[in-house]
Amino acid sequence: MPETRRPFPAAIWPTLSAAVLLLGGPAPVRADDILEQQKRIDAVKAQELNAQAREVLVQAYNTAKKDPAKAADLLRLFRPRIEESKFLTEERRRDLFEAFDVRIRDYEARGRQVGRPGSDETRAAAQDRQQQLNSEEQKKADLARMQLQRSELLKQGRFEDVARMGDDIRSKYGNIPAAEAFSRISAAQSRYNEMRGLRGERDRRYTSLMRDIVRSSMPVVGDVEFPANWKELTRRRKKLDLTETEQKLIRALNTPITTSIKDKPLRGVLEYLEKTTGLPIQLDPAAVVDGNPFNYETHVGIEARGQTTRTVLKKLLADVGLTYVIRNETLRVTTPERASQDLVLRTYYIGDLLQSANGFQFGPVSNQLQLVQNVASMIAFIQSVEPTSWREGGGPGSIAFNPGSMSLVVKQTAEMQWVLMGALRP
Repeated sequence: MPETRRPFPAAIWPTLSAAVLLLGGPAPVRADDILEQQKRIDAVKAQELNAQAREVLVQAYNTAKKDPAKAADLLRLFRPRIEESKFLTEERRRDLFEAFDVRIRDYEARGRQVGRPGSDETRAAAQDRQQQLNSEEQKKADLARMQLQRSELLKQGRFEDVARMGDDIRSKYGNIPAAEAFSRISAAQSRYNEMRGLRGERDRRYTSLMRDIVRSSMPVVGDVEFPANWKELTRRRKKLDLTETEQKLIRALNTPITTSIKDKPLRGVLEYLEKTTGLPIQLDPAAVVDGNPFNYETHVGIEARGQTTRTVLKKLLADVGLTYVIRNETLRVTTPERASQDLVLRTYYIGDLLQSANGFQFGPVSNQLQLVQNVASMIAFIQSVEPTSWREGGGPGSIAFNPGSMSLVVKQTAEMQWVLMGALRP
């Protein structure tokens, strides 16, 4: 019989079968391998869904610029895919839900404000509203940028620039809280700088005071040294400058007279004194004594032995309730009430006199007490000249000390002012 030949696969099959039987057959597929393979497939699908979710979020953001309601619809349509996904972890699903829900609410709210584009009127209103929203967003961005700049300026101590930024915000956006915050910071810094300056001035003065205390506690050696500006302080005293008529009037008042007048009319006595002394005497027709016009025919009398004319006049007029004032280079006879309305105000610098006992033997505090005592003594001495002409003695005159200018402010009659200036002697 002819030789029968089998195909090659059929020929080797018995051999492979025998080898399989000897080796124990093919290895079985393990469950762990299948599980790992499924996890890898789920991870790939989760990545694809995450990428799609990001694309939808970006698309909704761009769409919301023109139509917020449509952007909310895009997110709402994609949301079920997240909910139905079997391969997302619960944590990732919760994160995606939160991101989508927040944006959906935001876009829905904006959509209700601007409305859906429809007619031309509606689209115009939507565009206006969208411009307002864009302006608000731009305003928020500008304020955030300025807040960062403010922080840098405060670190650098450039508080004036912070104040200018507050003014810029107010001019651009009105009186908003941010502008008020910038202004408060600037004001607080101004107060801080002022307090720092005051502290510096306090420290400087304290150091100077302590130096003066130490210097004043040192005993004097040799001759007393007066202040360097002593002559200048003395020059500040005003000099007496009288007219020729005033000088004649002064000489007449200082002239001693001897006379004896008994039971004569006052008018005649005054005319006699005017002729004998050269005094320009003028009678006040409006003088009123005890509620009635004064009668200058009232009889008077006086005895004088070497007394000055001014002393005789004062005694003579005082007996009938009158006095005299010097006004317009004339001696005017009137009542004390009317004379008090014709006072002269004058200032006398006494700084050089006070400093003569101030600053050489005592400390600063003692010097101030000594200064007060010197002023009080000087005022008491001045008021001892015709005490009844001062307010303390029932008269119209007053005197006060001005520590700022180191001077006496005296309100008195012109005659008493001349006495204080040394032209007359009491």
